[in-house]
Amino acid sequence: MVKTTNLKQGCNKFLDLIFILSFSIGYASLIKYITYAIFPFPESIELFLFLSIVYFLRFKFHIVKNSVILRNKLLYILLFLYLWEFVQGTKMGTDINAILVGILILCSSFVGFQYFLNIIEETNSIDRIFSSYCFYSFYSFYTILLLVFLILLGIVYPFTNQLTTNSLFRANMETSDVIYYFPAYLSIVSPSPSVFLSGLNLPTFSGLSHEPQAMFYAIFPAVFLFLYKFRNTKNIEIKILIFFLIISIMTTSLTAVLCFAFTFLIHLFWLFKQGGQRKYAVGTVLLIVIGLIIFIESNMNTKFQSFMLEKTNFDADYSSGSYSLSLLTYIFSPTSFFGEGIFGSTADQASKMSINCGYISSCFMILFFITFLITTMKNIFSKRLLCHSIGLACLYFILHSLKYGIALFNSTYVFFIVFLLCYSDYQRKLN
Repeated sequence: MVKTTNLKQGCNKFLDLIFILSFSIGYASLIKYITYAIFPFPESIELFLFLSIVYFLRFKFHIVKNSVILRNKLLYILLFLYLWEFVQGTKMGTDINAILVGILILCSSFVGFQYFLNIIEETNSIDRIFSSYCFYSFYSFYTILLLVFLILLGIVYPFTNQLTTNSLFRANMETSDVIYYFPAYLSIVSPSPSVFLSGLNLPTFSGLSHEPQAMFYAIFPAVFLFLYKFRNTKNIEIKILIFFLIISIMTTSLTAVLCFAFTFLIHLFWLFKQGGQRKYAVGTVLLIVIGLIIFIESNMNTKFQSFMLEKTNFDADYSSGSYSLSLLTYIFSPTSFFGEGIFGSTADQASKMSINCGYISSCFMILFFITFLITTMKNIFSKRLLCHSIGLACLYFILHSLKYGIALFNSTYVFFIVFLLCYSDYQRKLN
């Protein structure tokens, strides 16, 4: 009887893990090719089918009704945005496939929210959701670290196990002729030299994602959840900084570094406000500043300077800066009542083609960003560590999302983060 119970609990934890990872970061990871992207259908249909199957196996489609967790204006704004997009898309003659993808994202999100509510109802905690999401961060960190050591020891050659074209890599392969490898099935690598470790003849690592930036977008929000998950661990802030520095040295994204640094400084300010940890917070800030100065000075070589120039260049066509600016300009510069909305092509926006999102879509998206930030800051400055850590995770997410423009709304990842924020806001208001 005990063995049967333990087996059932193990199966439930496994189902929770694959469900949560597929719903959140699966779209930008190889995870989808061992979970939902195995059916002979478009990916949006595959995800919905996979989530529904796991939902049935785990909870038999049990519906949690009238959940107060979801009574949040942020979620309402997001839903209204999608509903408007369906109306606008029909009016503008948008490709029916794009509209169907939007509908399936909503359907998958309904399944996802019910799954999460069932977990919370069963365990009376959000820890299971935290644990599954944090697991991916640890997995990415340790597999990259292991691969670096294996390459340095000469046990593994980095350019082996070449990957074929698929939906995750297609855009980069077609536009930039990038070749991807998956040595020892540990981390995806590309031939471009590592920014900081090029002297060791190491390539660029990106975990299970197609590029470092996508990997950081997936794992860094979870890093701030460590503050709550490992709340009883001594010197957790120092350990998080070490985690951040090591993985940033092994694989680099300027956007991720800036977003992480800003979010962590907000955390230190929160510590400062707590009073009892004032000296600790100030000391940590000084350590960070000194460490960054030493780190930058010791790495100011030609390659690092070239990397910084490329990432901060707003003039060159398709540069990182100009690409991000074009995506943001699209949202904040509508020119007519109706437009392309969230179904607009990011490629068209980045190349400055004459498309616009429409006034209503622009208002909804701006309202979403403002409400998201206000709700996030309220939770960050809550005295409850749970709300504070979720708030930090959401702040990092929304800051990094500015890099992607409307692509933010093209997956269920945003719904996963919104669910965490709704849960946190509910807990904050209980005090």
